[in-house]
Amino acid sequence: MDATSARTDSGCREDATDAAGPLKHVRPAALAAALVHRHAGYWKNHPQAWPVSTITVGGYTYTKEQAIAGLGRVGKDKTTTMFSSLVPAMLNVIIGNDPSCVASTITLANAWMATYGPVGSNVPASSCAWTVGEPLHKQMDAYSNGLLCAPH
Repeated sequence: MDATSARTDSGCREDATDAAGPLKHVRPAALAAALVHRHAGYWKNHPQAWPVSTITVGGYTYTKEQAIAGLGRVGKDKTTTMFSSLVPAMLNVIIGNDPSCVASTITLANAWMATYGPVGSNVPASSCAWTVGEPLHKQMDAYSNGLLCAPH
């Protein structure tokens, strides 16, 4: 690679120029904004930010509107709790965040939802199912709140 095509640590070319001169370390604002982990409340309240119109959780496909409604549910049903951490984690991966610390957890959580879902199946907190599911939920929640992989 010669000096005219050298890249910086940010992955941008230092030599890029236009009529105004060099554009050093330029990163499109939309991309920079996308590479931030977003929590359930963000995805629930920003439907325009969703990168997909449907999402499949545990083998069940939800429209964006159905998924947002699911994110708004509260209660004792642990399928709702799992959904509220799994969907944001999946969306964060879709927008390009590093999945290395959570990919296997997302796979396991999807399998958990396939077994105990769909959302609204009334899995109690005292169940053996939630004994398995709760650590997955906590891992994905930490990821979506920027505490894992690449914190913000």
